[in-house]
Amino acid sequence: MKKDNIILIFSFFILLSLFIIAGYDIVNVSQIMIGGRAVQETTNLTITVTESTTESPTSSSSGGGGGFSVFELIPKKPKPVEPLPEPIHKQGDLFDIEILIPDKYLELFSGEELVAEIKLINMKGLGLVDVNLDYYIKDTDQNIVHKESETRAVEKETSFLKKIQLPNNLVSGTYMLSADLKYKDDIATAGQPFRIIEQIEKSFIKRSYLIVFMILIISLITIIFLYFEHRRLEHIESSIKKIKRK
Repeated sequence: MKKDNIILIFSFFILLSLFIIAGYDIVNVSQIMIGGRAVQETTNLTITVTESTTESPTSSSSGGGGGFSVFELIPKKPKPVEPLPEPIHKQGDLFDIEILIPDKYLELFSGEELVAEIKLINMKGLGLVDVNLDYYIKDTDQNIVHKESETRAVEKETSFLKKIQLPNNLVSGTYMLSADLKYKDDIATAGQPFRIIEQIEKSFIKRSYLIVFMILIISLITIIFLYFEHRRLEHIESSIKKIKRK
């Protein structure tokens, strides 16, 4: 078996893995180089494979004659994503409240945990008092999809992490996490938006990694097998030549 055939079979498995991934239409990568520029986002890619009869600087073949050019990764124009709305903030007469959602939690899947940094400020120095906190998650139509309450003690100011388990039935889109701080007749409000992305993207990522891993394992086994088969055939050819010489 010629080395060119080994390379050709190996290339076939690599192309097969790319075709399977391309069949899903979306390739999710944390970082990929396109035209020498790093893209760190979910990118739509079109994979183009063209048959070539001559070599060129942008193509490769397994030997003389025909072959396939190196595939091109052509980024499709991403779907426009609407920017998140502005945070909301309304200071009370006695208290203030601030909400900050870390970047890690600005895009979540339905059913995941939302984490926000909450800061409560006792502006008038009323001493240690208990305040009521009402948390809301609203969609763009101001419908409340989740609500919970708690009581916190505040002397001067206090900060903490608020963890909220998101409902499993949230559709993709923009939502607002808001909180009302209530003390007697005083109310302070703050809120920050976040985004729910489609669950299908999560399952696709898992499938893609599994498929790539399986194909790489199969390709590795095939290469090892072809290598030893090639050595075995070379040994047989060498033995035949020696017999003919005798």
